[in-house]
Amino acid sequence: MILEMDVGNTVTKWRLLGESGVAIERGSHASSAGFPKDRLSGVTRIRIASVAGSGMRQALREDLGGHFGVQPEFAETVLSAAGVYNSYAEPSRMGVDRWLALLAAWSRVKGPVVVVDAGTAITVDALDAGGRHAGGYIMPGLQLLAASLQSGTREVNARPLPGEDIGPGMSTDSCVSHGVRLMAVAAILRAVTECQAKAGNGTVLLCGGDVAIMQSQFPVAWRHVPELVLDGLAFALP
Repeated sequence: MILEMDVGNTVTKWRLLGESGVAIERGSHASSAGFPKDRLSGVTRIRIASVAGSGMRQALREDLGGHFGVQPEFAETVLSAAGVYNSYAEPSRMGVDRWLALLAAWSRVKGPVVVVDAGTAITVDALDAGGRHAGGYIMPGLQLLAASLQSGTREVNARPLPGEDIGPGMSTDSCVSHGVRLMAVAAILRAVTECQAKAGNGTVLLCGGDVAIMQSQFPVAWRHVPELVLDGLAFALP
């Protein structure tokens, strides 16, 4: 069985693939917490996407390698793979999570596609009809937007409110919560428009932990594919 992990700046998502390649178990936890390895058995391969730095990689090698007796394999961003071509002059500087999401998106669409990943950072990336990366955007996510507002002001001290509302708020808490959602939604909508103008009016795929908070504000045709980064591991590490 294959253990796949998406180690983000804030949250780690994982799934265990059975012999048929279908996920038989999945979960998530704070990236700062230890992986619940005692829950799993029979792991014969470990594929990991990590943006958490070299220290985290070494910790995962020691922790998971020692427990399961198999060394983790880490995906890397390269110039081209699985029909996708990286546009960066230094390909390795593109975040591996973005790269994997593009690999998985291309495998689904095989045509112009825009990927929106709303996590700690919000990223929007496009592929054209030939699988070439047509550029993208990196922006602060919801929590970073709220934190920057509070750290830069003296009187704004708001607690985040649940929900998807972006209408005018009636309290400081709601004004901040709705305001950061509105900023993120507006930025994503414009970024997708710019990407489609350059790459072609293709499919839009959504992933990332904060997508659900904003999804009702997006066109119905945009498709939510929550495990897009994990899906890309099979193409980066076949």
